[in-house]
Amino acid sequence: MIGLVAHHHVIAGDEPPARPVWLSPGHARRLDPLARLAAGAVDGALAGLTLPPDTALAVGTAYGSVVSTQRLLDGIAADGDGLVSPAAFSASVLSHVAGALGEVLGLHGPVATISQGGTSALAAVRWAWLQLAAGRASTALVIAADHHSPWTTRVVEGLVTSRWRVSGGASAWVLRRDAGRELRLGLHPADVVVDGGAPDPRDEELLITTVAGRSRRCVPEVLGRWYPTAVLAALPADGPLQLLECEHRRLVAVWLGAPK
Repeated sequence: MIGLVAHHHVIAGDEPPARPVWLSPGHARRLDPLARLAAGAVDGALAGLTLPPDTALAVGTAYGSVVSTQRLLDGIAADGDGLVSPAAFSASVLSHVAGALGEVLGLHGPVATISQGGTSALAAVRWAWLQLAAGRASTALVIAADHHSPWTTRVVEGLVTSRWRVSGGASAWVLRRDAGRELRLGLHPADVVVDGGAPDPRDEELLITTVAGRSRRCVPEVLGRWYPTAVLAALPADGPLQLLECEHRRLVAVWLGAPK
């Protein structure tokens, strides 16, 4: 059995989350806004927990570090690629969050960054579940995070008609073998369905159809804002849950049992 033992989420705001005590000022200065947001979520999930060195680390993100990528491209446009900021370049790499936080936390287990659009969060959970099931690690840390810049917010709002505010946030889950709320892949019986919402009306229709006859907890409705990897935030405290993400009419599903 593989289970969820801890989780926490933070929402993007004008100020980043407070610096965790395990993150030195020097390391904190090297983190971009997405990584700082992820660090805040991890800090909340780790309250009272210690991660063994062989912990698997999975990061799910649809956009990656858009602020650093935009900074990098703006620098190239203004000054050419000969004067690119090394800090902006390293933070623009999709695996920046996993590399930076894995180093600080002293993790040496399997690691992956998964960018699968609006199904990135549950894809990361699935990858972590498979690492634990295969015995490659006893513990897994899953981070799902996306962060917008003003430019990307305008782009998203121009491409889709969302009834929610376009924002950002990060969630962290700690998974272990033989502990916590049982976690299964796929669709299983549950009276409550938690989903990440979908700006595309066709994806939203598929979510509604899949939920039919059960109670729906749409995370963007709860948070008052939407970002692609929001589904891991705002979990109900009791009862079995079916978690869903949908993009381009493709569903990804994970089932979470009742607390023990």
